[in-house]
Amino acid sequence: MLDSETPAGEKYIAHQKDTATRIAFATETRFLETASECVADYLFGKRDTIWVAEVKSRELLLERGKENEFRLYDKKKNKYFSTYLISLHKILDCLAIARLLNAKCFLFVKVIHSDQIIYWELTEAGLDNLETRETTTQKNVNGGSKKETNAFLPMSDMRILLETN
Repeated sequence: MLDSETPAGEKYIAHQKDTATRIAFATETRFLETASECVADYLFGKRDTIWVAEVKSRELLLERGKENEFRLYDKKKNKYFSTYLISLHKILDCLAIARLLNAKCFLFVKVIHSDQIIYWELTEAGLDNLETRETTTQKNVNGGSKKETNAFLPMSDMRILLETN
């Protein structure tokens, strides 16, 4: 059974699909969901423009700190983060697909407890200044752990997707 076929996995897949729909509405684009084994989650586009996106959803809260900077808060861990952790290979894979399609590459994250979508534009040039290190993280929504090289995207580089009702 795939992790996405468990109750916990299905919950996050539903958030991911909701996020993609909201992104498409806010950016006036259409989207194509890729196969679950694909290296990028979605392709978005309109007319002659296309972009590749990794779309995530996390049980976090988006807040402003004492210096008015954005940070993420994890209620379960009672911890604040000034970066967003993502597997480095996900960034590299997304950039590779974008390069093949002559497209831009983005990471979108639905911050579930704030009901906001934040994003980063990922670029080849941005890799030079990207903080990376090998860490042990949760393997998937169903638990476990894995050791891999992760990237830490600064919250100072993120943007909030502007949505209108």
